[in-house]
Amino acid sequence: MQRRVGLACLSVLLLAMAACSKSSSPSHRATAGATPGAATSAGTATAGGAAAGGTLTWPPVQVAAAARTSVVRIAVAGSAPSSGPFGRATPGPVGGTGTGMLLDTQGHILTNNHVVTIADAPAASIQVELPDGKTVPAQLSGRDPATDLAVVQIGASELAALKPIQWATPSAIVVGEPVVAIGYALDLGGEPTVTSGVVSALDREFGDPSAPISGAIQTDAAINPGNSGGPLFDWRGQVIGVNTAGLVGTRQAPAQGLNFAVSVQTAQPVAAALIAHGQVTRGYLGVAAQSLSARTGPSGNLPVQGGAGITQVTPGSPAEQAGLQPGDVITKVGSVVISNAGDLTTALTEYGPGMRVAVEYLRQNEPQTAQVMLSQRPGS
Repeated sequence: MQRRVGLACLSVLLLAMAACSKSSSPSHRATAGATPGAATSAGTATAGGAAAGGTLTWPPVQVAAAARTSVVRIAVAGSAPSSGPFGRATPGPVGGTGTGMLLDTQGHILTNNHVVTIADAPAASIQVELPDGKTVPAQLSGRDPATDLAVVQIGASELAALKPIQWATPSAIVVGEPVVAIGYALDLGGEPTVTSGVVSALDREFGDPSAPISGAIQTDAAINPGNSGGPLFDWRGQVIGVNTAGLVGTRQAPAQGLNFAVSVQTAQPVAAALIAHGQVTRGYLGVAAQSLSARTGPSGNLPVQGGAGITQVTPGSPAEQAGLQPGDVITKVGSVVISNAGDLTTALTEYGPGMRVAVEYLRQNEPQTAQVMLSQRPGS
């Protein structure tokens, strides 16, 4: 029996990314799932499915039935270093699985970057299993590690069994509304796992503390290995987020029902950029930052609700040239209010290289403004 190898994909502190399950052989399947809490309501659904634009309402069985044809299983294979004789690292076969959702009639499928990545590089092989059980090859269109999103594409001739998702309107998402998660939990085989829960909170951040993903949706729908890249549906059958990570906690501090999805507000423009350009081009400021709040500010009395505290400024960067310093707290970039470090990624997606933008910040709690000419990230 071949031994499974668990690779920690983008796991930060105790944050376990949902499709980190990789095996030492591509024949070992490891996919996704979700286990949310229960919610009850009544309603009916049109038969057209999530892509038909019909009115979809609770209960979960009807949302799931209509949305099923938008969800696919993604299997990847490649190689990654592993311990060899005398401690030498030798490449060995690695495989894993996750979930994806069809975006359009051109065959573009959205998933997580860590689903299609092995050892920080694109997987050598990407296969998509359709709802009818057919497996077809896919090509990587683009990936964005900053938001943990990626797009792959299959041939348009393979779409007979699929219907594109409908995106939800971001402003319509409210805390407490029921949601349905669909994905290939633990790669159990057959149909994907369907679970229900609620939107627990909005505008969360998770991931690398120095460059977190912001604006995320928190849900009690559990996100397990293999569920990554799958859709989080609202009660209308529209996609409000991309299931990405779950907080597992520790024996001393166990955590339950703390799971995160990249929100539609982030996922939709990133997916469009990956389809159009194969990458997301962001402006480069040249700072490392951490999230701060009024309570956790430099002196414990930050005069704003939140911000991004600069911990490091890269020499020669636009930030240094504009006079920004460690200890400054950025509160706004252009028209984007900065409530946490992740908001910087959002702002720099909107303002690209070569754009001059006003950066508002606090220095010793005094408001300041600097005009910054953003550049291209070195090496990109």
